[in-house]
Amino acid sequence: MNYDNMMTSEIELSTVISDIAAGPFGSNLKVSCFVPDGFPIIDGANLKGFKVTDNVTKFVTDEKAHSLERSIAHRGDVVSTISGTLGQIAYIPDDSKYEGYLCSQRQFRITFDKLKVYPPYIVFYFHTREGQHKILSFASQVGVPALAQPLKNFRKIKMFLPGIEEQKRIANIIEILNEKIETNNQINDNLLQQARFMFRRWLVDNLPSKCRLSEVASINPETYSPKDEWSFVNYLDTSSITSGTITEVQQIRPSEEKLPSRARRILRKNDVVFSTVRPNQLHYGIISNPIPNMLGSTGFAVIRSKRPSIPNEIIYLALTEPSFVEQMQQLAEQSVSTFPSIRPADLDACLIPDTQEEDKDFISSIQALFRAVASGNEENKCLSALRDTLLPRLMSGEIDVSNITTLSR
Repeated sequence: MNYDNMMTSEIELSTVISDIAAGPFGSNLKVSCFVPDGFPIIDGANLKGFKVTDNVTKFVTDEKAHSLERSIAHRGDVVSTISGTLGQIAYIPDDSKYEGYLCSQRQFRITFDKLKVYPPYIVFYFHTREGQHKILSFASQVGVPALAQPLKNFRKIKMFLPGIEEQKRIANIIEILNEKIETNNQINDNLLQQARFMFRRWLVDNLPSKCRLSEVASINPETYSPKDEWSFVNYLDTSSITSGTITEVQQIRPSEEKLPSRARRILRKNDVVFSTVRPNQLHYGIISNPIPNMLGSTGFAVIRSKRPSIPNEIIYLALTEPSFVEQMQQLAEQSVSTFPSIRPADLDACLIPDTQEEDKDFISSIQALFRAVASGNEENKCLSALRDTLLPRLMSGEIDVSNITTLSR
């Protein structure tokens, strides 16, 4: 590594950690403790990026949370996964929705000395290949993926740490890219809200006849077989799409690594995907810009219109109406499977408005909004690629930031 332009020294993290603690033991945080609203609990779904996200689905009472005070993470703290999807690590931003979050039994929290450490910098470091290697170096190789003695071993990690101002200059570049991505996501959310408002208004004004989903669309129309022998696969798991936003697509070469057994649903342009597990987690979306050889998990129901007059965008809006999602969640909770889930055929309960030729202006407006969302997603893909290219070069000192004072944000 080139540190010529960085005032830096190798330190052990224990020297800059003020406090560290794991989530509560499972017996102290049972499902029976959960309440519909209250003190938020962080789980893996909140650690997919650099910041802890506020898409919280589990809560406990304030009293219960404060009985587990050591496991509460606050703004500025860093949270990392202990078991499950290893390598996840994120910080709680100063503008988070909640002041504190209770870590689940699968996470641990770290409070750094803010005079020596800028928390986003540390998180960005651990998202590089080198940083990931250091976390995963103490993963247990037996049983469920987990970090062995996570608190002790995390404290022992050594890394080169520049001065606090240098950390901020480096992190600021990544933060600006992340903020642009977040802004695009907010714009996309607004565009989708507009589409949903137009859809609801049109339903009220026109009172169209309705059809069952199976009458107007195919469910799981194409299945991939290993006999097809694709040289590569772009795999979308259910957890990697939420409310239309894709966070990750795994590229897999079956000749070099095993293709997940669930990678079977062939995805085409404008296909709708709807997770059949825990519908209330909103793992659904519309594949506006599919990449080559794209497969979805069998945890998805893939829906594709078979009537040109009823485009997939209309089907998507009907399937993702909150009232219908809640209906599917209630049905899922009655299932006897390991996780609350529905069958793809259960989606046939959704009634799709029968749009006609005279509705073409309305449909054109809806599709224009979805195209704008797709454009925003494509820009975010480019910004993410730029960020991921710059990140290791910034962290290694290859890019000199010493002359950067402030950046407009």
